[in-house]
Amino acid sequence: MKTDVGKVGQHIAMRANNRVHDQAQSALKSTKVDSNRILRLKLDNGHFIDEAVIALVENGSQAYNKMDSEQCFMSGGSMSYVYSIVDESKVVINALPKEVDGQQVCLGIQAQEGKHVLYFKGLDFFGDNHYNLILEDKLTETFIDIKPETRYVFESDAGTFNERFVLYFKKNPVFTDIKKVAYRSEEGSVNVYVQHGSVLHVRCDWLEHEKNIRLFTIEGKEVLKAEFQGTEWSEELPLPSGIYILTIRGENKISQHKIFIKK
Repeated sequence: MKTDVGKVGQHIAMRANNRVHDQAQSALKSTKVDSNRILRLKLDNGHFIDEAVIALVENGSQAYNKMDSEQCFMSGGSMSYVYSIVDESKVVINALPKEVDGQQVCLGIQAQEGKHVLYFKGLDFFGDNHYNLILEDKLTETFIDIKPETRYVFESDAGTFNERFVLYFKKNPVFTDIKKVAYRSEEGSVNVYVQHGSVLHVRCDWLEHEKNIRLFTIEGKEVLKAEFQGTEWSEELPLPSGIYILTIRGENKISQHKIFIKK
């Protein structure tokens, strides 16, 4: 590389013959990455938005390797940062293997005090390949099924928290025993979450008074059937750890969700 200094608008340039995507070349360590296999983590603290990347690449690894890139922090200011923890390093670009079924990534934050929003971009590849992405907030003991519209809102003290979140990757067989229906309407909303690993909470604002709940394993076996009236329902689930399919039915409506139970 060379720099052009002493001028307004200084810049850094790289020789053309070094602009390669070849891991064998020490001049540029990055291997070429399929853009569809890049998951972008966004952390918004109301002032700035930070981004970290998880990339699925041919020679990626769960261990720290030369394709990873450590997070850089600015002193002072109003930034909050998000990063992966890899072998105790704070990594802003985490190069994982192409196959991540059953793996998990520890996520840390360096936060300003106050409200934060964590969300994800680049989920199409994972959805198309039948991956479930589950986010665990270890501080609140909450599990969140990550979808394109997910915006996880949380509070944080000022400081560095290297093990607050865990991101789980789980590839499941195609689920065919239940018709998959997504329900959205101004008549009411549905909110589902799990606390303390196995306490399922459902809030359903449909105008219909009576609702039915059914819970299935990913193989289609029914493990829970219940009815409730009003808007809220919760129950401790005596079930093994894993991903389950939850359906909520009213007279004319149905909503389906994936939940993660962890014992």
